[in-house]
Amino acid sequence: MGESHQGMDDHEDIREQDRLLPIANVARIMKRSLPDNAKIAKEAKETIQECVSEFISFITSEYPFFHMYRFQPRVTRSIIP
Repeated sequence: MGESHQGMDDHEDIREQDRLLPIANVARIMKRSLPDNAKIAKEAKETIQECVSEFISFITSEYPFFHMYRFQPRVTRSIIP
C-alpha cells in the first residue's frame, strides 16, 4: 500500500505546466485545420491541451509494455537442439 501511495505523491508533485503541452503550440495546430477567419475559444484550447497531453502520456507509459511484448525472445523448435 505504501508503494502505490508514494507513486500518487510523485504524480501530484508534477507542476501542471510540466505535464501539459504548451497551449500556444496546441492553438497553432488547431488553427491549421480551421478557416482563416475562425476563432477558437480559450476553453476549447484548454480542453484539447488536456486531451492531447493525456493521450501522449498514455502512449508513453504503455510503450515499455508493448516493446517488451513485441520483442521478447520466443522459444521455437528451430533453436532447440
